[in-house]
Amino acid sequence: MAAYIARRLVIMVISLLGASVVAFFMLYLTGDPTNLLLPDDVLPEEREAFRKQMGFDRPLIVQYGDFLLGLLRGDFGYSFRYQQPALEVVLERVPATAEMMIAAIILMLIIAVPIAVLSVMYNNKWVKSAYIAVTFLGQAIPGFVLAILLILLFSVQLHWLPASGNDQGIKSLIMPSIVLALFGAPQIIRLLRTSLASVMNLDFVRTAKAKGQTRAKIMFFHVFRNALIPFITIVGMQMGILLGGSVITETVFGWPGLGQAMVQAIDNRDYPVVQAGILLSAFFIMAINLIVDVLYAVIDPRIRY
Repeated sequence: MAAYIARRLVIMVISLLGASVVAFFMLYLTGDPTNLLLPDDVLPEEREAFRKQMGFDRPLIVQYGDFLLGLLRGDFGYSFRYQQPALEVVLERVPATAEMMIAAIILMLIIAVPIAVLSVMYNNKWVKSAYIAVTFLGQAIPGFVLAILLILLFSVQLHWLPASGNDQGIKSLIMPSIVLALFGAPQIIRLLRTSLASVMNLDFVRTAKAKGQTRAKIMFFHVFRNALIPFITIVGMQMGILLGGSVITETVFGWPGLGQAMVQAIDNRDYPVVQAGILLSAFFIMAINLIVDVLYAVIDPRIRY
């Protein structure tokens, strides 16, 4: 296990190196960064002085080397807008995003797990209706459209929930978490349902049925624990997907998280913040994947790395 984790950490470093290349060179996709960062009416002398001050007059490979050395020291540069380290700007927004994601994952599991389990245990119209409803809301309706509909209903019409911000505690968290939860729930339902159904056909389940054990006992003490590996896989994948989906959700609901900070940084051409956000998001996704792989061996002793 230790050797496997060490190999994965090496792969993470290489992947982050690739992400740093993307984060750095995207600044040059539209030409000279000086033209993006300065208004059009700046004098040529001032423009050239700015280029030298920012180091844009040096070869790209030299600039990237300095950027990489800064990353190794934890220096992501300074935010043009906030005049503070870009990493601090990003880290200040992480708790809000984490709060929304945790609430969304909990709600997603509350919705998905019972529907998947009941659809395997009981084949009736109520369970099918719940499955169809969740699938329709999660996949047929785009997240930003669902977010706007929720705002119109619960904020504009009923005045029950705040339309934006996170200053009202749980009330502010309800609508964003619903949007993210309904986005990920259909995938979890489908995979968990398929996994549970395949385990139900195994010999030890038929033996448990022959011994007279109840359906609930068979499901929770025999079937569900043997379907945990695919379940953990899809939950881990959804955590990474939700991190990307939070950009739109945070923008619509005015949630002061990492996604909103990234959108504002792009709009303000605050590239150090964008670069810090990209690299931090990549690190989080890779860390989640590593934790999921380690959990495989913890849950199933037969798995060895």
